[in-house]
Amino acid sequence: DPGHASTLLSENPGWITAIAKAFGTLGIPAPVTKYGHPAMMGLMVLGMGVPGAALGWAGRLNDDKKEGVKQKDLHNTIMSAFVTLAFMGAFGGTLSTAMQGEEIAQTPHFVTALIFLGGLTANGVFAYSGFGASEPKGKISGRKAHAYAGAALAAVVLAHAGTGIAGLLK
Repeated sequence: DPGHASTLLSENPGWITAIAKAFGTLGIPAPVTKYGHPAMMGLMVLGMGVPGAALGWAGRLNDDKKEGVKQKDLHNTIMSAFVTLAFMGAFGGTLSTAMQGEEIAQTPHFVTALIFLGGLTANGVFAYSGFGASEPKGKISGRKAHAYAGAALAAVVLAHAGTGIAGLLK
């Protein structure tokens, strides 16, 4: 059935293939094409994601409210950059996959990437909206929801890394 989703996603979109072919002419060594995305994303998660999440929780749980506000502000700065780099990394991973001649949308790694990026976006928009409330009690509940959604996203990024590692090992 030509209208079925699996048929529509059974090959890489032409624009991705064209970009991948153009990058393929640059002489990028095969190990960089294969391992560059996972290495850079691993560094980003460990160097920004873990500290950014830890700062968010530290700021939330800190008894010294002044220090807690500083921690939450730094969390905001780090995680804003993290989200930007996550989207850039997704594009790099997409190109890497296409350059290796693999179908992008047919993998669990692609699915977990969509869930992760969608979750990051939704959680960030929720935070920037004032945590869904205008009164202080509502903001407290909203901040709690934001924190737990962030913790759930940590589990998603672990699953995403697992699917990526599995893909590398096949």
